[in-house]
Amino acid sequence: EVASKAPETASAWNAAGTWEEKSMVPWWKDKLALLKAFKADHHSLRITVDQLGDVLGEAQVVHIRGIPRFLFDLRFELDISCGYPTSSKRYPGKVKVLEFSNDLAENEDGFPVEVSMADESDRKAVATALVPKLQATLKEYVAEYRAQVAMPEAGAFPGQLPPAPKAKAARHDEA
Repeated sequence: EVASKAPETASAWNAAGTWEEKSMVPWWKDKLALLKAFKADHHSLRITVDQLGDVLGEAQVVHIRGIPRFLFDLRFELDISCGYPTSSKRYPGKVKVLEFSNDLAENEDGFPVEVSMADESDRKAVATALVPKLQATLKEYVAEYRAQVAMPEAGAFPGQLPPAPKAKAARHDEA
């Protein structure tokens, strides 16, 4: 008799690999917090991300019949500021990521954002210099998110589902 093999992405407690989900909101919050070190330059204007606002929405890795699906639908704001190296004056603003979702991850236009600045020329500078860099970084984060189940070590990320132990097939000798 041959033992059935569980899908490699199913966890040990769910050997059949039917349905399993894990919240990934903590992973996304940690990852998006890295944006606080984000900077971009537009001519002599320095644009920096000062703070990540609340991250709202849902994110899960869902295993359905052993196949992982990487779902997320988030919204968040970045408090930003602009200034010139020769001045201590900073001009505050916001970049709102209106929809950061798995459905839009492959969209060539990126994720919809809204830039708010008191000065129109600063708003255009943020849209020209910071937003494309932000879009590229978010797409890198999506690639990391999708690669998690393929990672060799379980637990590499806070929300990662552990791989199931590989079932050994019973040896069946035929006469």
